[in-house]
Amino acid sequence: MNVMGISQLDRLKATLMILLPFLLILAIMFVLYNLLLTDRRGAIRVVSNIQGAEILMNSSPTNLETDATIRRLRPDSYDISVRLEGYLPSPDRQLVQVGKKQTIEVSFNLIPDTATHEEPEPLQALGDSVPQPKPALSWVPSLDSLKKIQESRREADSLHKPASRRGSVGLDPTVYTAVSVTSSQDGALILVDDVSTGFATPANFILNKGTHTVEVQKEGFRSEPPVIELIVQRAGQREELHFRLVEEITDNQRMALAVHTEPVEGRIYVDDRFCAMGEYQIKNLAYGEYVVSYGSVDGFSTPESQRIEISEDQPHVDVVGAYRPIIYISAGLDDKGQFTKQGVNELVGGVYFHGSGFSVDKVRGPALKYLEANQFYAWELGYADAERNPPGMDAIEFTFQIPAGFDPDKIIQLRLYGYASNHNYPFTFLNKTEIAIYVNGSGVQSSFKPQYNVDEERALGYDEFNISAFLKEGSNHLMIRTTENSRCFYYLNKFVIL
Repeated sequence: MNVMGISQLDRLKATLMILLPFLLILAIMFVLYNLLLTDRRGAIRVVSNIQGAEILMNSSPTNLETDATIRRLRPDSYDISVRLEGYLPSPDRQLVQVGKKQTIEVSFNLIPDTATHEEPEPLQALGDSVPQPKPALSWVPSLDSLKKIQESRREADSLHKPASRRGSVGLDPTVYTAVSVTSSQDGALILVDDVSTGFATPANFILNKGTHTVEVQKEGFRSEPPVIELIVQRAGQREELHFRLVEEITDNQRMALAVHTEPVEGRIYVDDRFCAMGEYQIKNLAYGEYVVSYGSVDGFSTPESQRIEISEDQPHVDVVGAYRPIIYISAGLDDKGQFTKQGVNELVGGVYFHGSGFSVDKVRGPALKYLEANQFYAWELGYADAERNPPGMDAIEFTFQIPAGFDPDKIIQLRLYGYASNHNYPFTFLNKTEIAIYVNGSGVQSSFKPQYNVDEERALGYDEFNISAFLKEGSNHLMIRTTENSRCFYYLNKFVIL
C-alpha cells in the first residue's frame, strides 16, 4: 500500500509539473485582461445651488439627492436631470459622457417656478350674479413703453397741454402679466379691448387679470387671426401674440397668373411654351386649365409640373417652383492612396479622449494603410496612443457644406465604406471592432459594429445611416472614431452623403 501511495503521489507531481506552465499563462492572461480590458468604472457628481433636489439618470430616479455622487458607472453616455417641487432646473437636463475611472461633475441652477404660485380668485357674494363691466382701458404699457409716455408727458407739460393719463397707472407685479405683440409686417397699430393703444408692433404690454381682446390694424393689410382673446389668470404669466398680415390687393391690381422660382432662377413654361426665367406674370388669361413646368438647373432637383385652373371662382393664381439643391458629398482614398473629395472642405486626424474630447494630432491618430488582400487604401483607426492609459481613440473629422435651401424633410443618408478586421490591437486578445459616429457633435451611433469584415471572403459593401435630423445649412462636421470597447482595427475607405 505504501508503494501504491508513493506511485500515485509521483504521478500527481508529474501532472502538476506539466500543468504548471499553462496555469502561469492563464494567470498572466487574467492579469493582462484586468489591466487592459476590464471596464474601470466612473462616477458622476451632481450638485445644485439648492441642495435636496432629486437626481434622475436617464429619466429614472436614483434615490439620491443633491449634492451626491452616482458611482460605479460603466463608460457610456448618461442623461442627468434633477427635480425639486416649486423650482425649475437650468439647464433642464445634461448629457454626460463618462470614461473609465472618471468622475464628471454637473451643476444645475434651481430657479423658483412662479407659474406654480396661483393668485387666489377674489371672493364673490353668492347673490352677485350680475357680470361686472369690463373697463374701457384695462391695460398698461410695459416699462419700456412707460419711458416713452413719460417723455411725451414732459413735452406736453412744456407746451401746457394735458398729458396722457395712461402713464400714471401703477405697476403691481402680483396683478399684471407681460404680453408681447408682434406681426409679420412691423408697424401695425395695436388695439386692446377695442381701444387704440397708440403703439405699433412689435411692442410689449402688461395687462391686468381678466379677459382681453387684442387686434392689430395696418392700412392695405388684413390680419390673421382678426382678433385674439387672451385670458390672464395669474401673475408671472407670459404671453406671445403674433398676427400674420396679408396684403389686400384689388382685382385690377392682381395678375391672373404669377409664377416665380426659388432659390434660383429656372426656366418657366406654361403649356410647354417657354415664358420667362425666374419670374413670369400675366394679367389677361382665358378661363381654363394650364400646366406650369420648369427647366433643369445644374445642382438642383427640378420642381414637379403643376396643373392650375383659372376660372370665375378663381381668377388669380400664384405658383412657386421650389428648386432643391441635390446633396452629394463624398471623401475617400483612390487606388493610389490620394485623397479625393466632393463638397468636403477639410479633413483632420487626431485623438479622442473622454473628458477632453477631440484634438488634432499630426503624429498620432489614424494611419494610412494599403490592404494587400483587398487591394485598396484606407485609414486605419485603433488605439491613439498605446503607451498611455487610457490609450485614447483614433479619430478622423471631415468638414463639409450643406447648401442653403435644402429640403429638411428629405431623408439624407450617410454611407460608410468602412470595414472591421480581425487584426487586434497590441496586447489584446478579444476580436471586437466598434466605432462611434458624430455629426455636428451629436451621436448618430455611439457603439456601432460594422457589418463587413475585410478578412471574410465576401463582397464588401457599406453601412448606411439616416442623418437628416443632424444636418444644418452651412458648415457641418462628421467625426468617426473607435470606441473604448474596440479591440480590432477599423479601416475606412470613404464616405458618401446623399
